[in-house]
Amino acid sequence: MACFRCPTKPTPRRWSCLLKANAAVCRARSSMARKNIFSRTASWLRARGAEFAKRVDELDRASAHWLRHTAGSHQADGGLDLRTVGDNLGHVSLTTTSRYLHQQEDTRHRETVAGHKMHWHDAPLIPPNRQSEDRFIS
Repeated sequence: MACFRCPTKPTPRRWSCLLKANAAVCRARSSMARKNIFSRTASWLRARGAEFAKRVDELDRASAHWLRHTAGSHQADGGLDLRTVGDNLGHVSLTTTSRYLHQQEDTRHRETVAGHKMHWHDAPLIPPNRQSEDRFIS
């Protein structure tokens, strides 16, 4: 993998480097930069309050693979042709790329949860005819 050098001074309207100026950027440094971003973002969210705890946990577990899978899933869920998503991810087989299709599963789950309610809160605690059934229990 090729290494790239960061400019000594970041140019306006461009991302500033996350590493020291003139440091070579290769796979290991790129990984360190991603982990640094995830860690700093998790710390920022943690400081915002407990309601962000779930997101903080996700960021603490984040990895390059998670980021890649998320990008592929968003592309597939956004309607990109599965062959294009596979090409973007470097997959040889559409079977591999099909693992990134979550929207249909998520939609099916939401529809099932919304349509299949037990309504436990509507049921009385003791059915009205329960007293007559009690005589068979003893």
